[in-house]
Amino acid sequence: YPLSGDLAFAKGARRITPVLAHIDKWNDFLALVHPEDRMSVLKAWRSGRPGSMMDVEFRLLLDETEIDIQAIARFDAIGPTRRLRASGMMQDVSEMRGAQRQLKQHHVRLEEEVMMRARELATERNRAGQLAESKNRFLANMSHEIRTPLTAVLGLSQIGMQQSYNRKIATTF
Repeated sequence: YPLSGDLAFAKGARRITPVLAHIDKWNDFLALVHPEDRMSVLKAWRSGRPGSMMDVEFRLLLDETEIDIQAIARFDAIGPTRRLRASGMMQDVSEMRGAQRQLKQHHVRLEEEVMMRARELATERNRAGQLAESKNRFLANMSHEIRTPLTAVLGLSQIGMQQSYNRKIATTF
């Protein structure tokens, strides 16, 4: 009952934690909620109006152990005095949240590996570009270095052919 602060859990709450079997006041329950989650639980609880729903996830903190909880409740005005009552269920979603956290960690690790590999590939691409540029400069220099002496040899051969009066020497040129 939100306005009076009275609270009661069904026997099934013991499956989440036996501690809940001894809780009968809202403030005692709220003391078990993880400090980082208390405001969201309070906000969801205090916004309850007849006909409205509450759906909130939070953590219970019991002796350094965290239990992830999803609570769903419907608020109704009951009886002749129209007393506000919330009834619903709480579910331990720790296993699912743990799996989601592991999946997220795995996803982050994979993203880091992809980024690292992308950096490696970019480095290798740059290195390959530098090697290609070096090869092109080498070929350009070698082409120039080979062309100049070949031009001289061809020119000398043509002169030798033209100015030689001996047919055998002209053929050699």
